[in-house]
Amino acid sequence: MAVVDEYGTSALWARAVSEYKEKLSQDDLHAVLSVSNSQELLRRLESSEIQISNHGTRMEKIRNGLEKYSVFLSVFGSALPETSALFWGSLDFLHQMSSGSQVPRQLKELVANLIEDLCSSAPRLRTYEKIFRDMTEVDTALAQLYHGVLSFFYEVNVFLKRCASRPKIAPLPEPIRVRAKLKEIEDLKTNVEREAWAANVDLHYKWHEEIKDIFSRVSVKPKGSLPCRIVPYPVNPRFVGRQDILNQMSIDLAISKPEQKSIAIHGMGGVGKTQIALKYIYDHLEDYPAVFWMNADSRAKLQSSFVDAARKLQLKESDSQHDAESVSKVLKDWMEEARDEWLVVFDNADDLEILRPFWPSGNRGTIIITSRNHAAAALTKKGALVKPLPADDGESLFMSIITRSGSEEPDGDADIWVRKVIEKLGYLPLAINQVAHYMLESECSVDDFYDIYNESLKSQETFGPLKATVGDMFYEHSLATVWKISLKKLSDNAASLLAILSCLDPDGIPESLLREGSKGHPDLLYLSRTVSFIDVVSELMRNGLISKNITQVQTGGASLNRRGTRSLAVHRLVQETVFHQQDKAAQNSTFSSAVKLCLTVYPHPTRSNFRLMHRWPECEKLLPHLLALNSRSLDSTDLELDARLAELFLYGSWYLYERRLPELSLPLLETAKKICENSSTGIDWFLKARTLSCFGCVLFECSKYQDSEKFFRKALEIRLKNVEDSDILLAHGYQDVALPVTAQGRYDEAIELQKRALAVVELNGDDFTRRDMTFHIHHNMARTYEAAGQPEMGLTLHFNQGDEFGDGLRTEMSESGAVNLYAIGNCYLAQNNPIGIEYHTRALKIRKQLVGERGFYYGVSLHKMGCILYEGGNFAEAGDAFEQARDIFSNSLDAQRELARSTYFLSVVNRELGHLAEADKLLAEAQMLMCQITGSKAEDGDLNDKFSKLVIYIHN
Repeated sequence: MAVVDEYGTSALWARAVSEYKEKLSQDDLHAVLSVSNSQELLRRLESSEIQISNHGTRMEKIRNGLEKYSVFLSVFGSALPETSALFWGSLDFLHQMSSGSQVPRQLKELVANLIEDLCSSAPRLRTYEKIFRDMTEVDTALAQLYHGVLSFFYEVNVFLKRCASRPKIAPLPEPIRVRAKLKEIEDLKTNVEREAWAANVDLHYKWHEEIKDIFSRVSVKPKGSLPCRIVPYPVNPRFVGRQDILNQMSIDLAISKPEQKSIAIHGMGGVGKTQIALKYIYDHLEDYPAVFWMNADSRAKLQSSFVDAARKLQLKESDSQHDAESVSKVLKDWMEEARDEWLVVFDNADDLEILRPFWPSGNRGTIIITSRNHAAAALTKKGALVKPLPADDGESLFMSIITRSGSEEPDGDADIWVRKVIEKLGYLPLAINQVAHYMLESECSVDDFYDIYNESLKSQETFGPLKATVGDMFYEHSLATVWKISLKKLSDNAASLLAILSCLDPDGIPESLLREGSKGHPDLLYLSRTVSFIDVVSELMRNGLISKNITQVQTGGASLNRRGTRSLAVHRLVQETVFHQQDKAAQNSTFSSAVKLCLTVYPHPTRSNFRLMHRWPECEKLLPHLLALNSRSLDSTDLELDARLAELFLYGSWYLYERRLPELSLPLLETAKKICENSSTGIDWFLKARTLSCFGCVLFECSKYQDSEKFFRKALEIRLKNVEDSDILLAHGYQDVALPVTAQGRYDEAIELQKRALAVVELNGDDFTRRDMTFHIHHNMARTYEAAGQPEMGLTLHFNQGDEFGDGLRTEMSESGAVNLYAIGNCYLAQNNPIGIEYHTRALKIRKQLVGERGFYYGVSLHKMGCILYEGGNFAEAGDAFEQARDIFSNSLDAQRELARSTYFLSVVNRELGHLAEADKLLAEAQMLMCQITGSKAEDGDLNDKFSKLVIYIHN
């Protein structure tokens, strides 16, 4: 290894060591330099109780690695003698600091993993040093890796000190920078492997060329006139993207491999499979003296291609009278015996059976298949699934056509409308090519394009109106010809399933939705039966109209069981084509079937208990399909929307309300309300009242109290007309109205409404319902007393039925559990009881696990934790909490009030920390938000109180 050079490794390593030493305190540096070699480190590791899993096995790996690693580091040590001591000492120092009881287990695992990984990597890195000693790229990559390792040591040191100095009441900070540095090390290791691989390829290429030259002098060339390259298309100058597939092909099909190479490029029609094969050929044309492009649409065309190739190779005279089959065999025999490199492309090989008699045997040559049939990958040694283009590549392809021949780019916001056009086309290369040529030739505007696009979807031929008069030499087919044959030859059941899929989310349709949702529906029986379901899915896949994804899931703890979660995917243009080419009756039937499937499997709340929190994972999995159904209903005005859709959207909206996602729930509710208001749909009073009540809940969470109260009162009015005085639905109605009434400061009125709700509950005969509703109403009443400044009354009600969860009526690990803990914490804090901090900490952890680090409710708890830390004088930690909450609220719908509050309190913390300019900036931002919300700034009085009261009382 070239350790010392003017600009190379020595300089990099010296800088890394210098920077590392400057960052360390004198005490830390002394501790680091106390270990001088790997054997001393090993003795310390073995003598301590390393709190990691598989201790014995991992220590053995570390021991073996260290023995070889010390040799490797001596290379660096020869240039910089203190390097080895720094490295081993840092590992030991890191191990000692991470062994304390206060250190998070996850960090202990990170440190243990790094030590094991670095030591077990030693033999391989030592090999790189020996083999690639003259290759600067490998040398530099290794030096950069060690620079990254030293940076990791430092970040862990900083984090551990921060853990040790944190206030006891504060939660453990997240090791964000530590993880980032660990990720950086992984990237640097990957770079080392990449450079080593590239160096290896370079060496092997040189060796291969030498051997090839020797054999070329003694080999006898078979008959046939070379070079002979039959490629039906010229180089495509507008080819974009696909570099990942092309790189993989270059590796998998490398001519240095002493075997027959083969790969299947498979994917839906129009996705660009042929163009990828073409690009690969022209990139590697000089590697193959013989290239044969075979049309595999049918057996007849394939045989004809073989005959043409045999004659151009001069294996048979052009006027030969031999039959096509014997001529094809001559070419096949030649490929099996030839010593020269050859490549054959079986293009459009959707029927894989026809390839069998034409497939050359032996270990010679390279074969590429392009096919819509995903089973093609089973025929070849390698496979590449081709998906639609990434957005950037799609835009590049579109613009390369639109702006060719010196044309100027479109005026105005070109990037925006190009993005919209490409998105409409689903990033499908053939569609982009066809539309771009049409727009270029016809000079149509964007508005005209959208009109023509919508018309073309409804035409008998997909994109028929969008066909340019001048043909394209790079694309033989249009979308009309690509899909027309496939769609026409589908069986009735396959066509029915594809039509249903056109109404659902295209990116992931669970097979369980189709299988379970079809049960009990005679018209969908073919989906519930295993054999018929497999048949129709296979038929659609063979024709390249859908694809299948399998996500592996491990279950069973120590004894792992593997099961796959299967889902189907369909391209958006296929969806639009299939749906719009149906007549009105067929569209309604298809849409109705999709609704039935979703409603059958969607979790149903009960009449008296409308909570779905315990079934959030199921709701989340089905949500994209509800959104797709709503989008379809809005785009297709001829669809007849009925009670089943309203019921489905009500359940979906309620789940979204519980998750606090109003931007998604309100569109579903609007559609459900429209159906309820249509007298011809036959909606019953219960569904109408529930829909109005759900509207009230969502608006209440968005701090729109007056609108919320109106919807709640309408729902209560409907119930009063249709149920008995003892019906539990009236209790729900009264306590619902009490929520926005409390938020508007009318506490006495709210308490009276809640007492009326309790009176209804007392009349109910079911014991569980009575206890459950009493607990629920007591919780809301306690929040009202808390808001009214009577926390002692609130605590009495919170614990009226036992513990904080009503002795089993609620579970702690749920949003309702977190809500209870949050409310109880507030009551205790209002009484200056520090136990309230414990309750809020529990609520914070639950919400983080349930809704994630971007969830609205997690932001609410983060803000509260910031307030607690601020009151305790921990301003830096409080600032972190407010900053995180502010980031969450800035990306949430209708969370301007929460955003204004967190922004204001962040300004207060910055002022306490002496960051006056930042504090003034944040205060101005908070005041601007206050003005947008209320119409005026908060200039007088207690600003803390005014900004807190911006937010709904249950989130304070």
